[in-house]
Amino acid sequence: MAFQTMWFDTFIPKEIVDLIERDCRDYEDSALVAQVRSGVNLNTRDSKTSWIPQSHWIGGFCMSYVLKANRDNYQYDITDIDGGEMQYTIYGPGQYYNWHIDAGIDSLEEGCVRKLSFILQLSEPDEYAGGEVQLLNEQDKMYILPKRRGTFCVFDSRTKHRVRPIKSGARKSLVGWVNGPRWK
Repeated sequence: MAFQTMWFDTFIPKEIVDLIERDCRDYEDSALVAQVRSGVNLNTRDSKTSWIPQSHWIGGFCMSYVLKANRDNYQYDITDIDGGEMQYTIYGPGQYYNWHIDAGIDSLEEGCVRKLSFILQLSEPDEYAGGEVQLLNEQDKMYILPKRRGTFCVFDSRTKHRVRPIKSGARKSLVGWVNGPRWK
């Protein structure tokens, strides 16, 4: 039986997570953040985002975990990271992302759909309060992803999920979506 969500307690060395976070910060561009935020419905979400190309070494690092999760659990026909980019996201006090799914029947792009979503937790749990990533399983039972820094989570992109408002501090993560041919 396949699981809807899985995560790896990777025990990625602190130095590697620090390096990933440092390289993500290199992509912070206030103009891009402002541009992205201007097109976002604040009833749905509020966060700072910047984009990292999948060709960056972090893309290969993340895809290794996605491919493992897919091989071990999902066995979906997948191809690449959606849009060729991953999203570095920072949630500060009061920021959130309400209930949503990352893909649905109408999410076609040249015959591809988002099949898997991933999150790499970059903040330590004690660096922020709130900000829990909550998901709903097939029976609409809620569960929460681990907050431990370096945890890599993969879930079916059709899974309903949200990020609770941040009470204090900042939650940093790297997220992405993996495409594949339309479901048959």
